[in-house]
Amino acid sequence: MRLLRLEAPPAFSFAAGQYVEVVHPEGRIPLSIASAPWRLPEIHLHYRSTPGVTEAEWMDALLASRNDLDIAGPSGSIRLETPPPGALVIVSGGTGGAQAWSLIDMLTKAPPDWPVGFLWCADDEPSLYLRDELTAMRLPWLHFEFVVDPSRNADNRAMARLRELAPEFSSLLGPFAGDSTDRPKPQVLLAGSPGFVYAATDVLLSAGLQPAQMRSDVYDYAPRT
Repeated sequence: MRLLRLEAPPAFSFAAGQYVEVVHPEGRIPLSIASAPWRLPEIHLHYRSTPGVTEAEWMDALLASRNDLDIAGPSGSIRLETPPPGALVIVSGGTGGAQAWSLIDMLTKAPPDWPVGFLWCADDEPSLYLRDELTAMRLPWLHFEFVVDPSRNADNRAMARLRELAPEFSSLLGPFAGDSTDRPKPQVLLAGSPGFVYAATDVLLSAGLQPAQMRSDVYDYAPRT
């Protein structure tokens, strides 16, 4: 995983949770912004080269030949409200952790009144590339878990853990959850590949969450028929 630190042009602005597209002569490479707006003009991107993926080949070529990148955007309907109107749960798969990192980075400067839960799922330990940094931050309002399992079946541990947490997210939200019935329902942000996001969506729907509680860029760029 590479952390790319870019200096944005003076007029550039974005909301935590959005993404940009790196411009290549043959197409564009979408990457979540992994930093908060308060860091401008610096923006952070997280990039991992994936063999056999065309966009990764484009990105590798750009990084090998240039010291700067042309970007378009920002794009994406995920925009963090500060402070969030209620408890927030972020469920990320793999490099979807970059979007979560932008949201958490924003909240470090505007601590929320409600708890934030973060469930990060990955195929292997190296994919949890910010695990140590997140643990070291010791944010009292943030409760997180990591699940590693490369399987793609009904026994996947990440989906099993999400199924356990879904009814109330009480375990994920820890001591903040309480028993109040008048607190706002948690909002769930899903980040990662379409396959991961829709698998998580089905788990949450089957547990009784309403579609209005769930948000993801995947719903916009890869809608399910």
